[in-house]
Amino acid sequence: MLFDDHNLVWGLSEKNDGSMKLQDDDNQTLMNRQKFFAKHNISHVATVTAGLAHGRTVAVVSRQDAGQIIKQTDGLITDVPGLTLTVTVADCLPIYFFDPQKQVIGLAHAGWRGLSQNIIRAVLDGLQKNFNCQVANLLAYIGPHIKKCHFEIKADRGRYFQAYPECLIKKDRRIFLDLTGLAEAQLKTAGLLKNNIASSNVCTFEAVNKYFSWRRDPAAKIQAMIAYIGLPPKSHLS
Repeated sequence: MLFDDHNLVWGLSEKNDGSMKLQDDDNQTLMNRQKFFAKHNISHVATVTAGLAHGRTVAVVSRQDAGQIIKQTDGLITDVPGLTLTVTVADCLPIYFFDPQKQVIGLAHAGWRGLSQNIIRAVLDGLQKNFNCQVANLLAYIGPHIKKCHFEIKADRGRYFQAYPECLIKKDRRIFLDLTGLAEAQLKTAGLLKNNIASSNVCTFEAVNKYFSWRRDPAAKIQAMIAYIGLPPKSHLS
């Protein structure tokens, strides 16, 4: 795995951990989160959550943001050890970023809307501007998400991705979008090295027993996983 040689705290919850989508003062979700983070030896009060807007807004996170939800935000970046960045996903892509030279991390929630607005470029711009990261040094991992086999889109949405025709698959008068290929192409176009990019081969739609999927099981109340990444506290660094 791309991040295995680095001292990072990162991952993605699963269906049996319970839904992690905060909504309507849901006490059960809060309990699910606290139990999940405790299981992974993460302080839930040291987590920062992106409130999500399906856009390209990226927030620089400081220690003062611990325990907070950053509203109308889809990307988080920080260099603070012991702080864990989180986003919720239920078919959308969780994209993890790490600069081993600068010891800086990032996390993005990227659906078709975010990718159409190039949330990836926004994260990279934030890393360069705020931490002087060099794109060629960055590592990026795309976590489990809905794959092209099940992500059908309306014909009018195809216009957003005309620059990536290889990611639009036409089959039986239907159009499917390859989110994996799209994200990888945007990462490479932005300057990431091919060997510094990796993607999960798991489709959330097909992984019925492992992951939530909004496309598979639509509901008024979204059930979602939580993606997280953090630099370990300084006391844990070697």
